[in-house]
Amino acid sequence: MEDFSKKLFICFSAKDRYNIVQPIVYHLKNYGVNVWYDRYEMVMGDDRFKKNIEEGAGKCGYALIVLSPNTINSVCATEEINILKSRYYKKEIIVFPVLYELKPCDIPPKFGWISNLIFKEVNRTTGTLEICNHIACKITNDMI
Repeated sequence: MEDFSKKLFICFSAKDRYNIVQPIVYHLKNYGVNVWYDRYEMVMGDDRFKKNIEEGAGKCGYALIVLSPNTINSVCATEEINILKSRYYKKEIIVFPVLYELKPCDIPPKFGWISNLIFKEVNRTTGTLEICNHIACKITNDMI
């Protein structure tokens, strides 16, 4: 049986996959972080709700939310964020928010809880390595 408590679920809009998500996944995998990334965990024909919602968002012990203008308008990402929010308030998950091409003042009220967490802001020019350093340090510290 797989231990999801040490896995990091990545929540994002598919429109942000190539600009920010894949570089983050690349760095995290190089650090040895156990990542739940849809491209690794799902194949065509899988039950999206069972794999993505129940397994990914519903079981992983950590979550990275890439909040961007695209995420705000994504039905699937919003569904995942709602599950992560519920689990966060039950203290079942650690959430790492990243604001991508979005200012804190532009976070809509439905995602306002995210602005209460320590977050990082990135854009197309800042890179993702610092984000991954923070995540890898937290997960490693929890394991020790």
